[in-house]
Amino acid sequence: MGWLWAVPLVLLAALITWYFARLRFVSNRVGSFECSVLRKGRWAEGYACYAVGRLDWHPILSIASHPAISWKRDTSDVRSVTYADSGHRASVVLSSGGQEHTLSMPSQAYSGLRSWLESSPPSPSSYR
Repeated sequence: MGWLWAVPLVLLAALITWYFARLRFVSNRVGSFECSVLRKGRWAEGYACYAVGRLDWHPILSIASHPAISWKRDTSDVRSVTYADSGHRASVVLSSGGQEHTLSMPSQAYSGLRSWLESSPPSPSSYR
C-alpha cells in the first residue's frame, strides 16, 4: 500500500515530460515561428508551423500533439497588417475559409508568411 502514492507522481512526471517534449518539438521544427492568436478576446501564445499546403498553429498551453488551428494556403489571405513595438511586431488579420483570425508575430515572421502566401502554386482553374 505504500507504493500507491507513487502512481500519481509517475503520471504527473510523464505528463510534464510530454508537455516539454511537445513544446520543444513544435518550437524547433523547421518553418516554425512564435505566433499569438486572438481567441475569445484574449491572446493565446503559441507557435505557427508551415506544413504542406497549410499553416498550423500549436498553443503553448496544450498537451495535444495536433494543431489547434490550421489555415489552408490556397484559401488564406492577409486582410490587414499593423506594426507595433517600433516595427518589430506585426498584428495580422488573416482570412481563411470565410473566417478571420488576428495573429501577432515578429515582423520577420510576417515577411515570411506573406511570401509563403504569395508564392503558392496556381489553382487548376487558372490553367485555362
